[in-house]
Amino acid sequence: MAGPNWSYLMAQLNNHGPVFLVYTVAFVVALVNLGRMWLPAILTIAGVGILAVTTIVLIAAQQYLINSRPTEWQYWLGLLGLLGSCLRALGMGLLVAAVFVGRNPISPSRYLDEA
Repeated sequence: MAGPNWSYLMAQLNNHGPVFLVYTVAFVVALVNLGRMWLPAILTIAGVGILAVTTIVLIAAQQYLINSRPTEWQYWLGLLGLLGSCLRALGMGLLVAAVFVGRNPISPSRYLDEA
């Protein structure tokens, strides 16, 4: 683990530490609430899982491409960025769906009557 490849990879993962902490907390909260609110919990686990795996895989893939320098490395880095953006959008979409799934619709007049 002393080589420059590992040090770059570990530095990048260290930079994403706060994000991984939030992913871990979201995962634990979803597991705790799995029996009570199973669908939002499953969507949260899936969304956080996609976000975490995407982050780790993209860091490793970018490091690999930078080190190997294929002839069209700019194309591959661009493609990797596009793929990462699509996967992050999917993960965030699952988290947004987890917020709203299974809620009972409440009429706005209910809030107006209380005021």
